[in-house]
This record gives sequence, structure tokens and C-alpha cells, in this order.
Amino acid sequence: MTRRWLLVVITLAAGCGGDSPAPQPSPTINLPAGRYTFSLVGSSCIMLSMNGGIAPPAVIRVAVDVAPASDWRVRLTDPAAGTLDVTLTRTSGGVNGTITGSVSFAGATATLNHSLNGTQPPSGGLAGFVAGNPVTYTGSGGSAVCSQNAWELHQ
Repeated sequence: MTRRWLLVVITLAAGCGGDSPAPQPSPTINLPAGRYTFSLVGSSCIMLSMNGGIAPPAVIRVAVDVAPASDWRVRLTDPAAGTLDVTLTRTSGGVNGTITGSVSFAGATATLNHSLNGTQPPSGGLAGFVAGNPVTYTGSGGSAVCSQNAWELHQ
């Protein structure tokens, strides 16, 4: 009788925990292959050197091609802008990836060897932040290191 009573108590206790929330589905990231604009904007910057000019703009905006790979591969469309290799992988909350290269825009060059993460905003594309070390921007006016760097990929 004691074993049966113990089994009933355990069964009731397990069933009385209330409803547990249903697992949320992973967000669906829709990023079709094609031509996009990749933007990188730095903030919280510190000037490292001045060459008699103004600080380099901490903004990079370049045309890229997005191709499906393991998830997505992003490459520059114009080799004159430098080198850029971005690999993005789906996660339960958006995307994670890596970004490497040295890319130029409007007198500034950003040197990248970083991790990044992001999500898909309602307007489409992807947006997020560069993780890890600061990004270095150089230009004719000097160089700056920016500790906060946002990125965006949009058509």
C-alpha cells in the first residue's frame, strides 16, 4: 500500500506543475541570394594618430553579393574596394558569423578579423553588431579604433 501511495503522490506532483510554456520556434531568416549593400558604422572611437587631417570616417558602405553556402557567404562585388569575407550561420535567435578583410569606402579603410551576430529586422536584410576586439579605421587624416560597431546587410 505504501508503494502505491508513494507512486500516486509522485504522479500527482509531476502533473501539478502547471503548463510549461511551449518552445518558441526559431526565427525564420529570409535572405535570398543577390546584390546587397553592406554597411559598417563605428562609434565610441579613439583617435590613434593624426596626420594633420580630420579623423577618418568610421563608416563603410559597399556593394556585396550574397550566396547560399553553409548558410550564407558575402563577398564584395568590386575588388577595388578591398577584400571582404563574411560567413553567416543561422542560430536559434538570428545569425552568427565571421568577418575578415580590409575594405575601403569614402577615404576610410576598416581592417576586420572579427565575429559578428545579428537578427533580421522587419524591413528585411540583416543587422547586428561586431563582437570581440575593436575595429580599426584608417584614412589620410589618421587612424581610429572604435569599440562599438554595428553592421547591416540590406537590398
